[in-house]
This record gives sequence, structure tokens and C-alpha cells, in this order.
Amino acid sequence: MPSTPAKERKEKEEKEKMEEKEKVPVVAHGRGGGCGGSSERNLGMHVVLDATEGLRGRNVTCNNFFTSSELAARLLKRDMTMVGTVRKNKPELPPTLLASKDRQVFSSKFAFTPTTTVVSS
Repeated sequence: MPSTPAKERKEKEEKEKMEEKEKVPVVAHGRGGGCGGSSERNLGMHVVLDATEGLRGRNVTCNNFFTSSELAARLLKRDMTMVGTVRKNKPELPPTLLASKDRQVFSSKFAFTPTTTVVSS
């Protein structure tokens, strides 16, 4: 059955809408390193905050370069949540979560605050 121009146009518009929904913003950040030789502290946090500017009610997933308790608190003020991995050397981690020698294999420990949950596996 041959397609009509109207049907083809509608299919093309629907395809474009789907592609638009799947786009992820790319953030180029001018802070840190570069030619000047000066680096900025909390660069990862600034990148995430700039990338999420204007968003509300979303979840942000980060790797250990971006994740920090300060970033989580600032995102929470924007009505956003965050999930991420944390490096073991972060001072905000409780020492009881770091000790894994006495734990069973495949076991996890949890720590809770009113706004934060941390899982050590």
C-alpha cells in the first residue's frame, strides 16, 4: 500500500519529536586547568549546577568526580535528587562504612540522615 505525503509528513514529525526527547545537553565548561595553569576547587559541582540550571524535580546521576555531599545539598534546594558513587577518601563518609574486612562477602551497610542515604557494599 503506497504511503501518502500527509502520512509520511506525520511519521517524520513524530520521529523528530522522539529524537528531540532523547537529546542530552552537552556542557562545555570554561573553568579550571587550561593555559592559565590555575585549577578551580569543586569544578565537578560547578559543572553539574550549571548543567542543571533551570531544572526542577529531576534526578542527577553522577560518577565519583562529581559526587559530593555539598552538591547533593545544593541540588536538594532546587527540588532535585542525586545518585552517585563516592570515593573512599571523602571526609564526609562515616568510618564504619569504610571498614569492610569484618563484613561478609556481598553484604552492605547503610547510613541515613533526614536527607541522605549512603550504602557501602
